[in-house]
Amino acid sequence: MLAWHVALLPAAGPVIGMANADGSFSLDNARVFRHATLFDGNMVETAKASATMDLTGGVRIQLAAASKGRVFRDRLVLERGVGQLQGADYLIEALALRVAPEASDASAKVARLATDRIQVAALAGTVQVTNSEGATLARLEAGRVLEFAPQAAGAVTPSRATGTVRMAGQGYILTDEVTGVTLELRGSGIDFKLYVGKRVAVEGRLVFPAPVGGPAPQALRLTTIKVLDAATASLRPHADAKSTAGQAAGHAPVAGGHAIMAGVVITAVAATGAVAGIMMTREKAAPISPGR
Repeated sequence: MLAWHVALLPAAGPVIGMANADGSFSLDNARVFRHATLFDGNMVETAKASATMDLTGGVRIQLAAASKGRVFRDRLVLERGVGQLQGADYLIEALALRVAPEASDASAKVARLATDRIQVAALAGTVQVTNSEGATLARLEAGRVLEFAPQAAGAVTPSRATGTVRMAGQGYILTDEVTGVTLELRGSGIDFKLYVGKRVAVEGRLVFPAPVGGPAPQALRLTTIKVLDAATASLRPHADAKSTAGQAAGHAPVAGGHAIMAGVVITAVAATGAVAGIMMTREKAAPISPGR
């Protein structure tokens, strides 16, 4: 009988790493002090102290104070607070969005701002944000911070991007100024040659993956294209856009600029008021820093 009952107990599975904190934290709702062994699917919740999780593959994850997340061998599902990740082949998932550094020396920080918004900061290297289908929503270089607000289920809003039209082989592309995502531009009846070198605002349906052989992995099938007046940043219909004001190729992203990718509203945020500030506010005693 004893052997039969033992056989019914759930197996813990292989160890995936260790959690450490300068104080107590919760592991699957049980309070632990300073150290704990991690198994796939453990829920980690911090209180006044941050926690560091070192996984067997060399990935380091950190949770700020007052944060909560479920840790798996390939991802951290962030439910509350702020998480930081350093290392490739791992990601932080929040609001069904996936945040992953592109190289082993890259690191990202993710904050749950509310039930419907997150902020993502690239601390080092390049960080990519994708949706559950694998479409790239943003590529952040070090120092950039973006806010993501997925729209409610069933909402249908065209994807929107801003950038300078360029030729690429036999096609035309645009790299969005806010998200850093390069899109192939498609649309029936549009003569894209007229827009090469011009800064434009476009709307349409995101196509992922793009048609085989295209110049970019994602495409935007346009419904609207408008040339931007660089001096006033106002929209002008193509018919009125005969000046060369919007033809400059380099336009740095500014705080407040926004785009929409696959139903997610993405806004550029000034670094001084973004995730780093949230981390320090919540965790003055033991701030998390890359490489700690």
